[in-house]
Amino acid sequence: LFLDQRECWPYGNGHVYASGGFLHVNGDGHQRIAKLDAGGSGAPDASWAPTTDERIWTIAIDNDGLIYIGGDFTNISGATRVHAARLSPNAPGSADTWNPAPDCTVRTIAPDNAGSVYLGGCFIQLNGFFRPFVAKVSADTAQLDPNWGDSQAPDGSLHTLRIAAICRTKQPVQIE
Repeated sequence: LFLDQRECWPYGNGHVYASGGFLHVNGDGHQRIAKLDAGGSGAPDASWAPTTDERIWTIAIDNDGLIYIGGDFTNISGATRVHAARLSPNAPGSADTWNPAPDCTVRTIAPDNAGSVYLGGCFIQLNGFFRPFVAKVSADTAQLDPNWGDSQAPDGSLHTLRIAAICRTKQPVQIE
């Protein structure tokens, strides 16, 4: 079904979101991202069809259903978004104004549902600030959190990042 599919996220609205390097799903043009029916058919949602100019490496969905993507792209359906973007779950899947502007590929992205989004990849800067390989930004504005990141920076490109546990009340959960 997919050519070089990278990630697939189920979401509670009866859909599965898939991203990667594919250009078609079941013969329909869905460039690198698709919203699929999680029910019996698995059919792509033709009305939700954002496109990117390059590969999407990572996809994550927050509790509000907003879709965060990261990758090699510089354009989402005609809007300039370089390496990171947030998409609406509603048709047509447009990118909104959230734009952390990393200077290189985002390979992993994780919203914490408490107001922040964590990004990892090969970038050195976000929003013009030095923040090598890993950063925390606002889920609302994409502004860099200046109090997080300098001491957490790995010494090379980051490929996987996950939030340990999130509850549906949008509060972090401590697991003992």
